[in-house]
Amino acid sequence: MLLPDLEAVHRVLVVRQHDQLGDMLVAMPLFRALKKRFPDSTLTVIARPKNAEPLMHHPFIDSLLIYDKERFWSCPKAFFGFLAELRHLQPDVAVVPSTNSFSATSALLAFLSGAPIRIGARRIGEEQNPFAFLFSHPIDLDWESEPHRHQSLRNLDNARFLDVPMDDLRLEMGFTEEELRYGQRRASELRGTCLWLVGFHIGGKRENRWPPERFAQLADRLHKELDAAVFLTVGPVDAKPLERFLITAQIPHAVLSNLPIRLAASIIRYTNLYVTNDTGMMHLAASTGCRVLSLFGPTDPLQWAPFGDEHRYIRSESSDMEAIDVETVFAAAREMLVYKP
Repeated sequence: MLLPDLEAVHRVLVVRQHDQLGDMLVAMPLFRALKKRFPDSTLTVIARPKNAEPLMHHPFIDSLLIYDKERFWSCPKAFFGFLAELRHLQPDVAVVPSTNSFSATSALLAFLSGAPIRIGARRIGEEQNPFAFLFSHPIDLDWESEPHRHQSLRNLDNARFLDVPMDDLRLEMGFTEEELRYGQRRASELRGTCLWLVGFHIGGKRENRWPPERFAQLADRLHKELDAAVFLTVGPVDAKPLERFLITAQIPHAVLSNLPIRLAASIIRYTNLYVTNDTGMMHLAASTGCRVLSLFGPTDPLQWAPFGDEHRYIRSESSDMEAIDVETVFAAAREMLVYKP
């Protein structure tokens, strides 16, 4: 189906209400591309409460609409208030990006927005989207011939009808001046008299976790050989990996436990290097501008690793995280710290 005159587009809606932090963050280049394609438009993103915080103050997002499913179940009045806000937006275009699966809720929200142009996947490969009838302009997505295509590019592929630019895959997070002052002050405190400040994230899905004992051995070497101070970011599900790290670690280190995500990001922004498993914090760190060294096992780094020459990844040849040795990670970290351009 042909698109109407796109020069008349003034309001754009993106429906990306997934729970996974990484899935949201790899869509950031899509937000930038839509804003560049329609520079005079307002861009609204529908997000879940869990993933809305990293999008606050984003340079290319004008407003956020929070889809709080749990609250809506307990308070139907709040849901009808949400629908009223959605209709009030009067978007000209609604985009529902899909890269791995289909969402009935996202397709329905795009439809209920009243946008005359509603773009979403009709199929991904051989899998048909049963909710595609809700789109005015369904698209066919197929990456079988390009299985390593980066997830950010896959998000952009969803908007190809709109002729969006696809040349900038940087992740980018916006901060307030207060957040920047906090992050700079805390990073300085964490660095102390050391030459470098390195952050670790040792959590993630079990199959994606490098052994915490090896993170501890890496911390010891970074401190003793490169004069680096080390801190950890940990969440409520990281208790067991943290316990194993603490048993092995021999150097002083800070643990930033359950810190609000925007405050953690503001500290990472002023960190020299962030070493992490393949998890949402990997993408968050990259969005702050910090250099990221990511460790991969069964997942595909060509799809998921932060994009850009300033970042690096190490992948286990056997897909087993235990096959990655400390020396390999230390050598990469040393090069990223000492020999960075």
